[in-house]
Amino acid sequence: MIKTVGNKIAIELIEEKEVITKSGLALGDTKDEQAFKKGTVVHTGMEVKEIVKGDVVYFNWSEAVIDKEGKEYHVVREPEIIGVER
Repeated sequence: MIKTVGNKIAIELIEEKEVITKSGLALGDTKDEQAFKKGTVVHTGMEVKEIVKGDVVYFNWSEAVIDKEGKEYHVVREPEIIGVER
């Protein structure tokens, strides 16, 4: 796992499942793919006030992408979080 500092949040992306049609065409949820990324919070820095570990969050972009032990973590600042599912 990765730990963040300050107002940074480490997020593991949630892979959206593709729908395969009978003819073999793969359909994704293009509405979500174009607008936002979605992921689960794995760690928050000490200055993060409103987001907690385990929250599912939506964000536009990452400050950094870190590959650790085969997992990819996106690091964002708390103000970059657009929405939260609890």
